[in-house]
Amino acid sequence: MHRRAFILRIVQGMGVLAAVFVTYPFVRFLWPDANRTTLEINLADLADGATRSAIWRGRKVVVVRRSRKIVEELAAGDGTHLHDPDSVDSVQPDTLRNDYRSLRPEYFVAFSNCTHLGCDVTPTFNEGKAGIGFQCACHQSEYDYAGRVLRDQSAKRNLDIPDYRFVSGMTLELGELDAHL
Repeated sequence: MHRRAFILRIVQGMGVLAAVFVTYPFVRFLWPDANRTTLEINLADLADGATRSAIWRGRKVVVVRRSRKIVEELAAGDGTHLHDPDSVDSVQPDTLRNDYRSLRPEYFVAFSNCTHLGCDVTPTFNEGKAGIGFQCACHQSEYDYAGRVLRDQSAKRNLDIPDYRFVSGMTLELGELDAHL
């Protein structure tokens, strides 16, 4: 083999390696971590009205601790101002079809993507907007404290809720419930 051909092969090989290293993060982003089936979130220091977020399976999940006043408002609400008050068209576990859309009334867990176009949804619990718990950053769709979309909004479906359970008093675990049985 001539010296020129040898150097050409080395440069070509380095070019292929460089292309692999540059494209790997972009390709990896397209597929969420399939090996991470569960994620634990500690809620011990979460105050009323505070939020905690985490990335699980490539999506942002938000956990909000609702105040006693908000829990009472949800229990007393009539749902006339909501698009889908009974969460019939919602993506959520069947066990969460209640007034709070949660296992415990004081904790709300949801994916923080608007159901209209997937934009980030911002919790507005501390901003004094009566009855509005979340707002879409892109098209301003508004959701109540239980993630249910209000009438006449761009979004037509309530916020999606992942499978989750409480593994201890203050530790929440995201993941498929039947995987633990």
